[in-house]
Amino acid sequence: MRSRTLRASCALAALALASAAPARADLRLPSVLGDHMVLQRETDAALWGWADPGEAIEVRPSWSETSVRARAGVDGRWRASVRTPGAGGPHTIAVRVIGGAGGDEIVLEDVLVGEVWVCSGQSNMEWSIDASRPGSVAVDEYLRVIRAELPEVRLFDVARAFAPAPLDDCEGAWRACTTENVRKFSAVAFWFGKRVHAEVGVPVGLIGSNWGGTLAEAWTSEETLDGISDFEEGLATVRTARDRPEVLEASHRRELEGWWSALGQRDPGSADGWQFPDVDDADWDAMDLPREWQGTELEGFDGVAWFRRAVELPAEWVGAELTLDLGPIDDMDTCWFNGERVGGMETAGHWQTPRSYTV
Repeated sequence: MRSRTLRASCALAALALASAAPARADLRLPSVLGDHMVLQRETDAALWGWADPGEAIEVRPSWSETSVRARAGVDGRWRASVRTPGAGGPHTIAVRVIGGAGGDEIVLEDVLVGEVWVCSGQSNMEWSIDASRPGSVAVDEYLRVIRAELPEVRLFDVARAFAPAPLDDCEGAWRACTTENVRKFSAVAFWFGKRVHAEVGVPVGLIGSNWGGTLAEAWTSEETLDGISDFEEGLATVRTARDRPEVLEASHRRELEGWWSALGQRDPGSADGWQFPDVDDADWDAMDLPREWQGTELEGFDGVAWFRRAVELPAEWVGAELTLDLGPIDDMDTCWFNGERVGGMETAGHWQTPRSYTV
């Protein structure tokens, strides 16, 4: 098995996958405005969305006897400011097109009002409840200890998405904090929200917008970086991805093909067929697996590493379909069994994905 990391330029291919803004519907809200959401208390909260250009929009929250109106611009966007009450709920918010058809209305259910926090950052913020569980503690016991059944704490996890320009919307949905819903959510955000909820005694909304290993520049606007010479090349690539994605796709394809074709010369394992059973590995170092590379001779290494393991299988397994479970591998891998390739994840972004291959 080999784990390898491609040069950073290869990650640019993902930029070409960014999609344009969704097509405007008659009436649409962003995903962050949905059932089970939390709004900040005692403030002028912004509600927004899309409709047909020129249409009048009415926003009617259940806590108020009056409604708020807005009008969609030529681009279909509208925005309204709604005064929120003190902490509490659940409430409803009805959004409708004035004079529209029966389907031109959206009613948001189970809306709470309290504290809303954006939980953003890199791997320390992204690290989930599941990932933070001590290996010696069973999942059921750990979930019981953290006491995550908190109906007034709501979670919104922003799905990862590459984009060469700011997006109008994101993937995600508000969910109540339960032992099951919190497992893939940020551990730092959960413990923070749980404490705020206990000490302040109001509903808490947690928006997890985080991505481990990202550079600060990826979170910085193009306008801020523009004019700084160090970022000229990177910004030019981003603009190409936005305006001419087919050019970037072709460039990346050539680069990736070149990398693979040169691997046989650069990597002795690929050149000498280390995947075959008869390779003499008597002088190979030993490593206990699974484990992270930190604290080993591979700490700080970035490239191709090979691992081999000999196993003896019962005779009655001959002809049976077997499964090889390797756990997550950071960040790419190719796996052989008796010299035959049985699987691999050879694209970026799967560093937390468990590997399970059929033999």
